[in-house]
Amino acid sequence: MSCPSPSPARNGNRRGHTLRLAALALAGGLAAAALGQGRPYYNITSIEAKRLTNGVILTIKADGSMADIHAHDWTVLSDGEPRPVKEIELHCGSAKSQVGDFVDISKYPISHVELIPRVYSNDGIGLDMRIKLYTEARIRHFRTERFTGDWWWRPTMGCCFDGELGRDQQSLVITVVSDRFSDPEPVAEAPATQELSLEPGPDGTFSLYALNLDLRRLTHELGRQAGVRIVVDESVTRYITVSLPEMTPPELLRSIAAGYGLALEDQGGQYVLSKGLPANVATYETNVTQVVTLQHLAPEAALDLLPNFLLAYVRPSEAQNALIVAGPEQLVRRVREDVAKIDSPPQQLRIELAAVKIASTDAWNAAFRGEASGGNTAGGLDSDAGSLSVQYLDQPPEGVRAHLRRLERSGAVDTLAKAHVTLVNGKWASLFLGEKQYIQVWRNTEYGDDQIAIPVDLGVEVGVIAWTGGEGIALWLNPVVTTLGGLDPTTDLPIVDRYETQGAIIVPDGHTLLLGGVRLKADSHLLRGAGAAPLPRSRSAMSEDAEIALFITAYELGEFDTSDGPTFSGRIARELREAGVELEYRTSETPPDADEAVPSMPAREAQP
Repeated sequence: MSCPSPSPARNGNRRGHTLRLAALALAGGLAAAALGQGRPYYNITSIEAKRLTNGVILTIKADGSMADIHAHDWTVLSDGEPRPVKEIELHCGSAKSQVGDFVDISKYPISHVELIPRVYSNDGIGLDMRIKLYTEARIRHFRTERFTGDWWWRPTMGCCFDGELGRDQQSLVITVVSDRFSDPEPVAEAPATQELSLEPGPDGTFSLYALNLDLRRLTHELGRQAGVRIVVDESVTRYITVSLPEMTPPELLRSIAAGYGLALEDQGGQYVLSKGLPANVATYETNVTQVVTLQHLAPEAALDLLPNFLLAYVRPSEAQNALIVAGPEQLVRRVREDVAKIDSPPQQLRIELAAVKIASTDAWNAAFRGEASGGNTAGGLDSDAGSLSVQYLDQPPEGVRAHLRRLERSGAVDTLAKAHVTLVNGKWASLFLGEKQYIQVWRNTEYGDDQIAIPVDLGVEVGVIAWTGGEGIALWLNPVVTTLGGLDPTTDLPIVDRYETQGAIIVPDGHTLLLGGVRLKADSHLLRGAGAAPLPRSRSAMSEDAEIALFITAYELGEFDTSDGPTFSGRIARELREAGVELEYRTSETPPDADEAVPSMPAREAQP
């Protein structure tokens, strides 16, 4: 039995159905392609920087609307002010770059700009723009389509920056206000008057005098008369003013290159002059790169000490603790010599702290009457005045120790503890005399009540920053007294009282400061004199209180050199070694040992 063949009508319907499916598939593919390739974007077309006397203006231009640009987390506030940042990060969700991924600025305080494509972008659209700074800066004003903020903090306290999106939304202007002042960039214009005098001298030398002369004209005339080939790179535009008597052509070219920051290369009798800062392959070939290893300074600190115009030639390398210098050979050599001069060992200081309990105030004042000056209780101590006082003892430490020994033998004072710390010139450290106690409290959580212990440092902590290098030692002191008071009637928890003061004073090397106004109660808690302020009720039954005094002595240890093994220099270092006191370098994690002659309490050193 044979099956009937399909009718023409049925064949036509099948062909029509197939064509409709193909058309639908094609339309769907085109729509998908349109969705994938039709996402709108704009290009970053230029990034230009203009130096001002007190900052840099950075102008970012695009060929479309930059309305999608928004800021990173540098707007997060800390204590009511924007936090300082060394990187201004912006997100451009619909941008592509036509200027590459790195734009060198090298105008303090802006180092460079990085344009990094977003890794999660499948179509290559989207940039993270990072404006790197040489120093920290705070935001002051910023306005884009998505973000507006004003923080008019004190602009004299360092660098700050503003940002403003243009009315056409195709330009973003960022102004970074600097903490340094410099001359604005000169405008390159051809001078009206030009002079040239090139006179041959003995032994193939020439005497050159040029006034506002184009470098290409000068090298052309020198090459013609001396019979040498001199090539000037197309990127070099200079007007030369020099007076150089009786030099050979190579000596003349080296002098001009050194004076105008150019790179000179001798290519087998042909001399090539190019920019000192590499801008292309040709100029890169004529430059040299060297690694300047640092022994004592950090790379950022060394870079900050160099002149602003060198920032384009020098990059810090934290991993190598070095500076990478790229430029003309004479410039690289000079930078290496200058860095060697400033990379010297830091000055070290030794701060000693001794705490003594005063059993007899009359005997104490009799021993030190007339020796103390400064502070607000000169001539004696009085903790009932309700203040912490700092006084300067106008006598060498030997005299202070002799007074204390006599008072100890008479029973007027009792030495409680001693501690010391060694710190770098200009760095912060702290000395602590006291103990750590824990307060148990209950807190409510979603799982029920939970008991925790809160640590409290009870005692006296003296924060100190010391500077030397002039006459005497400048000390910035921040004594803090932490005590336990009475019980809070609501929570039945102890009240933690904290008193502090701060001030600066200059003392001669090896002399002593006297910190007074602190009391020691019978329960060994350190208490500050409260004066007219009412005491907590739980203190009213306490008695047998005694006043304590803190002696702070500062010494210059001299330079601390770690290049050939840790060694101290300086007068006091030699005297301490002769007296049997061992000096050693300690990291910030290792506290210095207390004096073994008396009961010791820990001394803590902060991270520099």
